Amino acid sequence: MSFLFIVKSLQKDKHKSPKFKFHIFKYTPLKTILSTSLLLTVISVMLIFGTNGNSMFTSFGTQTKKGNNFYEMLQLDYFTNDPIDESYETFTRENAKIINVNDQILDKKYGVRVYGIDSDNSLKLLIDNNIENNLLLEQGTIISEYVHFNLGVEIGDEIILSIDDEELIYTVVGISNELIENNLFILKTDLNNIYSLDNTYYNGVYAADEFYESNKIIRRVNYETGLEDILSTLRASSIIVNFILTLSIGLSLFVFALVIMNYLSDNRLNISILKSIGYNNLEVNKKYLTTIYITFILSFTAAIPLTYLMFDLLIETLIDSLGYVLIIKVSTLYIVIGFLILNMIFILTAYFVNKYYEKISISEILKTNIK
Repeated sequence: MSFLFIVKSLQKDKHKSPKFKFHIFKYTPLKTILSTSLLLTVISVMLIFGTNGNSMFTSFGTQTKKGNNFYEMLQLDYFTNDPIDESYETFTRENAKIINVNDQILDKKYGVRVYGIDSDNSLKLLIDNNIENNLLLEQGTIISEYVHFNLGVEIGDEIILSIDDEELIYTVVGISNELIENNLFILKTDLNNIYSLDNTYYNGVYAADEFYESNKIIRRVNYETGLEDILSTLRASSIIVNFILTLSIGLSLFVFALVIMNYLSDNRLNISILKSIGYNNLEVNKKYLTTIYITFILSFTAAIPLTYLMFDLLIETLIDSLGYVLIIKVSTLYIVIGFLILNMIFILTAYFVNKYYEKISISEILKTNIK
């Protein structure tokens, strides 16, 4: 009977299925990993946002000036073919509406200003301050960055323009660095043809100096002065924004160090026990710091696209309030530098915490934790 009982017991244990326990990491609970990863993602977003956000004001001035190599832009009250100084360039300008994008009729017609310029115009260079890029006008239309952002039109899209009740179909072949206006550029010949005028006619002048005079002028814009007025307004905001961004960077670094310290503090009993039985720092760190470091890398990676989304939301908000586009360029260099700084803080924090635990005896921790 004893023999049969033993055989039966062994058979029962043999077929007993082990309990399934779900662990992402061996030494750290899933709850801790999730909460820590969320906090590390927020810290990473703050750091990336802070290091890249201050470019929005400096890049605005740089990009807006690019390609506008004239002193003044003059708008005339009607078309004329009067001779002008050979250092000047002419253009035609009319209001228009984009009514269709890629065969989809827009719910609301989108108003733009259409500029007709010659492809060899040297005072108005549409892309990268390079006159060769103006030749793209012979293949289609170049839209401003403002139109691109507001309407979401991309290179290769087909649009239908309505100008003075006449519809023109164009393919978008480029995006200029116009951040202030809803501008769209086509060949002057195409725009003049709508009014049965040859290419000698114009209603606007890009002047290389301040000496152009005419009784037909209805609007005179000094581009440098106008842009400087905008930039002077932005500088006050820039000081405030840069202060907030600096605070964001400092706070993110401080909280990051605090997270590492708190994580090690939560595990100090286990760490001290391991040290008391002969584990060295490298062995202890493999068990505990590997977990938090992998979490940090994944969180930092996830923070990059999240930061892009935040920048898009910020630019949208600024367009509604300011009326022009600000450019925020996320620099790969700044991202790498931020990542290296966080790694440095991680290593230093872990080093000093390990030094601290080496001075604590297991008996002192047991007295504190056992009631």
